[in-house]
Amino acid sequence: MTPNNMVLFSMLLPLLFVVHVTSLKCFRCNSNDNPDCFNVRPLAKVDPPTTTPSPKQAATNVTNPSATATTTATPTNSSKQLKEPVPLFLEECSRDEKGREPFCRKMVYTVIQNKHHRVVRECGYEPSPKDCYMADNDFHLEMVCQCRTDGCNGAERTKFGSIAVMTAVVGVLLRLMSN
Repeated sequence: MTPNNMVLFSMLLPLLFVVHVTSLKCFRCNSNDNPDCFNVRPLAKVDPPTTTPSPKQAATNVTNPSATATTTATPTNSSKQLKEPVPLFLEECSRDEKGREPFCRKMVYTVIQNKHHRVVRECGYEPSPKDCYMADNDFHLEMVCQCRTDGCNGAERTKFGSIAVMTAVVGVLLRLMSN
């Protein structure tokens, strides 16, 4: 191996060990500790890239009006910009001590007798076979949903939850009244 190749090899060798790591970001809060957890705003949508003609294309379009504007267009906002700042409670979830991949979870608890509600948003590590399920446990209801994209456990993710909880509450009340 020539000295130049050796230098090039020694410069490129460390690149083999570079690992690109991304972690999931979930909302993490408990409405018992912070009432703002009830209405966590979902992540803002990313603006779609817009395009403008490149200088070469603009010159081509002047001399050749039939040229298309999509062949060499360049994005004007190549760095994706959020419409709003990063939401409160959004945190990275890393693997747990067993090395399991995280997912986001939202749990809504309703105590039937005093109509107390609690929302817990967290990183989860033991997934359920279903993305959403309800449980009726001795005078309280649980609705649990899991998802696997950044910020997916915000308030908007489970809008259907209030309807499901109300249906379950009516069912439990009917059962209690029939006893």
